[in-house]
Parts: sequence; structure tokens; C-alpha cells
Amino acid sequence: MTATVLSPLLRRLAADRATGALVRDHGTLYLVDGAVVHAESPYAPGLDALLGTAAPRPPIGAGEREICRLGALYDAAFFALAPGRGPARFRYGDAAPGYGDAAPGVPAPGPGLPGAVPPGRPVSAADVERETLRRRALLDRVWPHPAVDTAPVVPARMPRGRTAGVRGRALLARADGRHTPTQLAHTLGRPAFHTLLEVRRLAAAGLVETPQATAPPPPPAATTPPAPTPRAPHGTPGTPAPPWPRLSPLPTSTCSAGSETFWRHACEHRLMRRALRQRAEKRQLLSAEPYVLGELRRLRSRVPRLTGALAACDGFVLAQDVPGGDADAVAALTAAAVGAARGLADTAAVGGLRELLLRGEHGYVAAYAAGGAAVLTLLAEPGVNVGRLHFEGRRSGALIGELVDGALVRPEPPPHAP
Repeated sequence: MTATVLSPLLRRLAADRATGALVRDHGTLYLVDGAVVHAESPYAPGLDALLGTAAPRPPIGAGEREICRLGALYDAAFFALAPGRGPARFRYGDAAPGYGDAAPGVPAPGPGLPGAVPPGRPVSAADVERETLRRRALLDRVWPHPAVDTAPVVPARMPRGRTAGVRGRALLARADGRHTPTQLAHTLGRPAFHTLLEVRRLAAAGLVETPQATAPPPPPAATTPPAPTPRAPHGTPGTPAPPWPRLSPLPTSTCSAGSETFWRHACEHRLMRRALRQRAEKRQLLSAEPYVLGELRRLRSRVPRLTGALAACDGFVLAQDVPGGDADAVAALTAAAVGAARGLADTAAVGGLRELLLRGEHGYVAAYAAGGAAVLTLLAEPGVNVGRLHFEGRRSGALIGELVDGALVRPEPPPHAP
């Protein structure tokens, strides 16, 4: 059985022993030598909030603080690894807050001593993903209604003979129908995941209302379209941009299904819909362009004798690092070659196309599948190490595929985060 991977980019960074910050929509993971040393999320209270450092309290030992630190790390990572709406990005060299500073209660190192005192034991990326999956499964076992996690907590009428525990009563006392579970976690100074878990237990016991899925609105009744309103010319200051063109219905009242006019209108509609879809995809792909370009440049620095690299989707150049070359022509010809290679792979029954290698008199052209929509094309000199080329090309193709697919797919808001 294959283990579920929440973030292929995180696994890739762990394998590369990278140091920096992995920024996602709902939080940030800080890595040092491929291990997670710190995590932040706006939905999870930080270590200071959990320890209550704002109010005076007896000092705690190093072991107790380490347990609290690991709990805060897993709590923030739970939200940071939730599905997002945009591609993840990695900032190389960004240090975790407090990493390299002395721990509280520990004197700073004197002159001539090695400087940094790590904030705690690092955690492997696999352990972080495993704990996140375990917590998701636990929430679903308690009450399989994720809408409770993002909706305001509304106490229900207490049934006769049923009561809540100490934590549940404290949570119900603060629930006012306006604050979500993560907001109550900040108010109470408790881990956000444990607050989600307690809210699901209360919902399963009938002490908290479970939001009902709203039905889709009925389709509007057919009415006569209003007369078009005159619009100012596009480009006038203060004038909004014109909307996308709408498709007019087929004139079925004036042409039969077998006539030439009907088929001409049908072809025009198909072409218009395809053009609108491609236009929307290009707009979405622009959000991933800087990250893909950064990966192409890092790939060229890792592979000697690599003369160019570009990523394209259906012949559209997303990002390119081809000095002195015609990237558009290379992308168009690569799309044609990949299409022919896919047909050959289907005919020969060898499965889906993964990569394509062309050797010429003056070098190599290699194409690698990058997710479900993009293709990574590499240009190399004759003396390139082909094994190294394949190794780095496959890894970069997987990373670029995640970036491009994340830009094209717009999933629903994360079930475990507001």
C-alpha cells in the first residue's frame, strides 16, 4: 500500500536537505537540512500563547518546554499542509524565527564559543506528514462533518441528562455564534487542533449545532434579456474593463439540425468555448511563472553543459531560460513531438508517456512530463552526462508539475481551516 504524500515539494526539499521556508496558503514550514524545525499558521496559536508568557507563571523545565514546542509545531503544520488555492513556494535561506538564538533561561554563549542554540529537536518531513494524516483521520472518526471546523460555534440546547466535560464547558461558555473554533483557540490559549477535536465531540453529542449544506439556488426563470447599456470606450479613466464575451444560443429556430448553417454555428461555439477556456488557463498559469522560472535557473546551475530549459503547456511558453534561442518555436515543436510520441506509446501499449530523448549531431533535446498539463524541455551539449540529465530533469518535472497543477486547479477551501 502506497503512503499518502501531502506535499511532494516538501518531500523533495527533505531529500535535497534544503534550508529555507516552505510557504503555503495557510502557513509556513521552516526547514534546516531538510528537517522541519518550526511551523507557523495564522489559525494556530504560537508557543508563547500556549505557555501564557503574557502573564506571570512559574518557570518550566527544558523538557516541558520541548513538549510544548513540538505540540505547537505539529499544530501549525496541520493547517499549513491543508489544501490551498495557489502553488506552494520555497524561499531558500530563510531562517526560522528564533533559530540561532539562545533558548529562554539559557545564558547567551560567551565570546569565542559557538553561537547558536537550536530551538529544539528537528522533525523529519515524513513524521510531520504522518502526524497530519493521523489527525485528519481522528477528526473524521469523531464526527465526519468538516463544516463544523470553519463555521461559527453555535451552542445547541442542552439535552436532559447530558453534560459536557471541563474543556467542553469552557469552550461552550465562550461560544457566541460568531467565533470559529480556531478563533476560540486563540481566545482560550489552547492548541487549535485540540479545539477542533473538542468541537467535533460536542457536535457528535448534540451540544453544538452542525451546519447544514445549503442547497444550490434554483435556476432563474427565462426572461427577455434587457437592452444592452451603452458603454464608454475601453481605456477611459475610471471605466471598468469589458467582460468576457458571452455565447449566444444556437439559432435552432432558423436552421435544422442537419443543415449547413446549424453545423457552422456549432463549430463557432466550440471554437469560442475553447478560446475562453485557454484564456482562463493562461491567466491562472501566470501565478506560477516566477516559481517555475526559478526552478529552471536552479536546474541549469545543477547540470553542467545544459544550454537551455523551458516549461510549456500545449505549446504556450510558461517560463524559459534559453539564451539566444527561439523558445516559442521549441515549445511548439516539442508539443508536436510529444503528441506523436504519445500516439506511439498508446499503439505499442507501453503506458503513458513519461519522457522523450532526442540525440542530434550537436546535442540533446529531452522532454519530461510535468504534471498533467505541462512539459519540461531541456537542451544540452553533446558531452552532457545523460544519467544526470534524466535524474535532474525528472525531479524538476515533478516539482514544476506540482506548481502548474496547483495554479490550474482551484480546490474548495480547506476542510480543517477557516
